[in-house]
Amino acid sequence: YWAIVSDLPEQETWTVDAPIGKLNKFRYGVTLPGKPSVTNFRVIATSGKFALIEARPITGRTHQIRVHLTHSGLPIVGDAPYGGTPAARMMLHCSSMSFHNQNKTLIAAKAPVDEAFTKFFIESGLTVPEGL
Repeated sequence: YWAIVSDLPEQETWTVDAPIGKLNKFRYGVTLPGKPSVTNFRVIATSGKFALIEARPITGRTHQIRVHLTHSGLPIVGDAPYGGTPAARMMLHCSSMSFHNQNKTLIAAKAPVDEAFTKFFIESGLTVPEGL
């Protein structure tokens, strides 16, 4: 996953290992009791006050990336329920996904970013390193 956040991370890579549970009918958060949840993060690019982050969830909890980035002090741009700055849409994109089907065949897919993500990306001055 790719996420654009409206602050600069203190580290290039980090892992959040924090339990996630329901806070109310519409929102999840780091809480006890909660289900074990782990996400690895890596900074891909920065510009001014924005950063493009790669998120690799190890577990698969509802709103996991959103919750773990907010817990890290880095809410996703456009993610109002979790404190993100306003944008045309939430700047979270599933760039690729892979899994093994019931026959143990690897299924993989990549998805290009949409126009709103691309526009925000360019306007914020972010550039993607070559080969990504």
